[in-house]
Amino acid sequence: MIKVQVIACIVTVILAGPCSAFLPLKSAWIPKQHAFALRRIQHSGISTAVISQRTVEGLALEKATSNLTFSENAPLLPSMSNPRETRIRLAKLLQRTSLEDLAMQRITEASGDVINGLARMLNLDKRQTNASIAHPKPRVVVLGSGWVAQAFGSSIDTSKFETICISPRSYFIFTPMLASAAVGTVEYRSITDPIRQVNPNVDFCHAKVNRVDFDRKTVLCKAEIQGQQSFEVSYDYLVLSIGMQSNTFNTPGVQEYCFFLKDLSDAIKLRAGIMEQFEAASLPGIPEQRIRQMLTFVVIGGGPVGVEMSAELFDFIDQDLCR
Repeated sequence: MIKVQVIACIVTVILAGPCSAFLPLKSAWIPKQHAFALRRIQHSGISTAVISQRTVEGLALEKATSNLTFSENAPLLPSMSNPRETRIRLAKLLQRTSLEDLAMQRITEASGDVINGLARMLNLDKRQTNASIAHPKPRVVVLGSGWVAQAFGSSIDTSKFETICISPRSYFIFTPMLASAAVGTVEYRSITDPIRQVNPNVDFCHAKVNRVDFDRKTVLCKAEIQGQQSFEVSYDYLVLSIGMQSNTFNTPGVQEYCFFLKDLSDAIKLRAGIMEQFEAASLPGIPEQRIRQMLTFVVIGGGPVGVEMSAELFDFIDQDLCR
């Protein structure tokens, strides 16, 4: 933003002259060779122009000031509606100095104003930074990247709270569409949203939480990337949104032979397992009884996921594989 303002300000000064008064520019007659620069300035969001007595002399345009409209509190320029007077003043000006020297003089004068303005801006930013260091924002640590974390991260005011999200999953997943992704009705990326895009001002750590020390207000984490570095994160407020694990009720064989459907990785494994069964059943020399056994699917659970998975699997077999 600072670079844009500096460039626009320099262009304005070159067109209008050194800085003697900042006036709101509502309408003005501008020559064709300067029209593109004025449009650039207007599009950049700057609604002011630099006007001075030497500005009018430098431009030497008969209509340069005849159509200028200023606010009520802005100082008005002296009338220069006489074309002959304008040409005479221009001739006297060119006798004293060349156009190149005049342009360099104005650029030098304008640069001083720009530098002073930048110094004031940087000094203000420095004071704001020192104030934020003296009074740091409270830190909110969010564990998980599911529905609660997504809603919380998108609505929290990051100007008041420093927010960190920690999760072994770097994306939010729309779980009602997991069954459709498991059979290929929708693509995996269509039901996911990177957690960093939920709120760019929220920091994200791709890690797994091993322990929470409530006495010290710290979270012990282990990175889910190469090296698996362990680290601690302190907090002022802690949001637990880690969800739950599927309950197998200690049924023998569930962990070894069953597919779960709670995450995107589960949908990928389930899709690969379904296709593997159909490919194996299509090999020659397999008895019909064995084929029926291989193509028998059992869905455990009659909740939303179980019902959706049963319907999606039926449509996949009846409509897609039959082709």
